[in-house]
Amino acid sequence: MFDLLNTKTIKGKPGNKLDKTGLKIRWSKNEQFVVENLFQFRCNDADHAISLYNKGVKNKIVASHNLNHQSSRSHAIFTLKVDLIDNA
Repeated sequence: MFDLLNTKTIKGKPGNKLDKTGLKIRWSKNEQFVVENLFQFRCNDADHAISLYNKGVKNKIVASHNLNHQSSRSHAIFTLKVDLIDNA
């Protein structure tokens, strides 16, 4: 697993170091999967979140094969955590 927002460790990107180990996935005490050392960003509006999503899509490695010319051979997860503040 690789962090698409941390371009220094994306496997196979030209000019970047090759991190063969990737990120580790663990099962937490809260009964959910957690990715260790994953970059997290605070966004104050939807435009910033969309720009980060687009950056990740841009950094995804795409390779073609006989059945699909735009296959990424991978899956991506984009998670949003929304905190609502009531100023009333």
